[in-house]
Amino acid sequence: MQVGDLIRADIKPCKNDVDCLCFFCIYESNGIGLVLKQIGEGIKYPGGLWNVIFDVGTWRLYGNEVEVINESR
Repeated sequence: MQVGDLIRADIKPCKNDVDCLCFFCIYESNGIGLVLKQIGEGIKYPGGLWNVIFDVGTWRLYGNEVEVINESR
């Protein structure tokens, strides 16, 4: 994953839970976003920690919580 990639957040586990209070469910996001930058580079995170802009605002995700839809070139 790199800056500029179009990604889909892995939010499947909570999509059927009407009481879910996660960022994506509260704001009814489609979970598709654009990678803005890598953060926390000095600390080891699974897949890195990334700042991503979604249809409902920005959020931080680990690289292992997303599927890359379209890689930037």
